Amino acid sequence: MTEGVVIVSPRRRRDAVFALGLAIGAIATFGGYAAPLFPRADMLNHIRPATLLGCLAFCCLAYVFASARHVLRAAAVGATINLALTVLPWFVMASTAPTNADPALRIVTWNVNWGNRDLTAGAGELRRIAADVVVLQEITLTQLPQLLGIVGDLYPHRVLCETPRCTGALLSRHPLSDTQHTTLPGRTHGRLAATVARTLGFPQAIRVAGLHLQYPLLPTEQAAHLEQVIAEVRSDLARGLPYIIAGDFNLTPWSYQLGRFAAQTGLVRHTSHRTWPDVPIYGLPVALFSIDHVFSSGLKTVAVVVHGGHGSDHRMVEVTLAR
Repeated sequence: MTEGVVIVSPRRRRDAVFALGLAIGAIATFGGYAAPLFPRADMLNHIRPATLLGCLAFCCLAYVFASARHVLRAAAVGATINLALTVLPWFVMASTAPTNADPALRIVTWNVNWGNRDLTAGAGELRRIAADVVVLQEITLTQLPQLLGIVGDLYPHRVLCETPRCTGALLSRHPLSDTQHTTLPGRTHGRLAATVARTLGFPQAIRVAGLHLQYPLLPTEQAAHLEQVIAEVRSDLARGLPYIIAGDFNLTPWSYQLGRFAAQTGLVRHTSHRTWPDVPIYGLPVALFSIDHVFSSGLKTVAVVVHGGHGSDHRMVEVTLAR
């Protein structure tokens, strides 16, 4: 017998692995609650579905090892909590209009992507959809002429960012007034807004805004930018017009910041589809996160259609709204 050698049984090693896994699961499950104080903790909320899958996988492992029933119970509790938190955002979605409702407005949001060199397919899709309003993000001065050369006649009314530090656009088939562009500190563009004249399906003008927030990997700046956007949205809501804001929020439905935006503005979300990244893998488009959203006040969802990215890493989102 060799002195000084400690033999660790396989069961103890397994229990240590289970304990580590449960600790990681607990941090991933509850760490996101620190987001109001530490914005970086919101990253744990963004991966909520992955945490749910991890807990379910842990349940399966614990079930295989019959002696680890306490681990199975703990993992099951974690899975239940994450399932509830994953499903919860879908209960606060905008209500659905009756199928015979007259559409008020169709809006498209699309992050074009600065590196998208050929907008022919994407512009062709926009022309086919022929929405009332299109909000674009990450469209450069080089890309704009190509896109407008294909859809410019459909959208004679525009709010364009025409400097290298501003890469967004709002295109409308209806006359615009009270146009506004506000930048976000450190961002190439922030928020574009305009009042869209009365459309055929709506009895009054509508205030529409396009948005591109900071990336979630810079959560402190993102939270600060959101404060500014919330103030601007409240100012727009004070006009008393129906309000729509759409764009690349860079926030998932499970994030604290997106929930804060909805709570502090009173707007409701119309979208829940995964839109990023639109990356072909073995011929199948794979999108993991829902970060391109449409919010409104006082409108219902008639239809939501997600189109391909057409050279962008973001899918194009089309939302039809009704009174």
